[in-house]
Amino acid sequence: PNSGAFFAGIYEDDTSATDDLTTINMTGGTQTWNAASTVWSGPVPRNLGMFQIDLAGQKYSSSTEAMMVYDVQSTSTLPKYQVWNGSSWDAEASASAVTGEIRHLVVEHCPIRDEAILLVGTSTGQIQMQVWDGSAWGSVTVLSTNVDANGSGDLQSYYRAFDLAYTSSGVAYMVVGDGTADPNYYTWNGTTLSGPTDINAPTTGIVNWIELASNPSSDIIGMIMIDANVDVY
Repeated sequence: PNSGAFFAGIYEDDTSATDDLTTINMTGGTQTWNAASTVWSGPVPRNLGMFQIDLAGQKYSSSTEAMMVYDVQSTSTLPKYQVWNGSSWDAEASASAVTGEIRHLVVEHCPIRDEAILLVGTSTGQIQMQVWDGSAWGSVTVLSTNVDANGSGDLQSYYRAFDLAYTSSGVAYMVVGDGTADPNYYTWNGTTLSGPTDINAPTTGIVNWIELASNPSSDIIGMIMIDANVDVY
């Protein structure tokens, strides 16, 4: 946000011979995308429909950094990340290991602190959180276990029933499914994790997908969700 740069992450789906991850970027003041660069070259097809790569630009102070998080293959339990230093991606490193195979990843930067939050949904049905303090990832906290109507966390984990967003004052809101029609939310203020608090949704269907968006000039966060009845709220 502070440099005018744009980033895009691309992964090949299960119709491809590999599951390569590539990125392209557009630097501030230009209208031309740079040549694609390979982040990781994989030997096996990637599961179609999984959000196994995400990008977030750092808003804090005058930083020109960004972060990319990704999963290198479907059986991995170790999220990978790279930091954009303003001109190139730093070397690949590992975040804290999660329990279960990675299904979906979401990352967001705090607008007022040198901080990021990573949420990971895994094959266990668990939605797991860890915090970047500007130099390292912290320990993993399980926020929820999301299961389908038959009690399967594995099958329900194919849906991304979670998301996160920061308010302009630096409070992170994380909304997570828990196998019911009413998702829960947690807040993180930089030191304290609070929750869960129930969101009373006007539906009977288990939550399958959640999307959050924040207003950058206020503390308003909007949410949209789709449930097992294929209703959107």
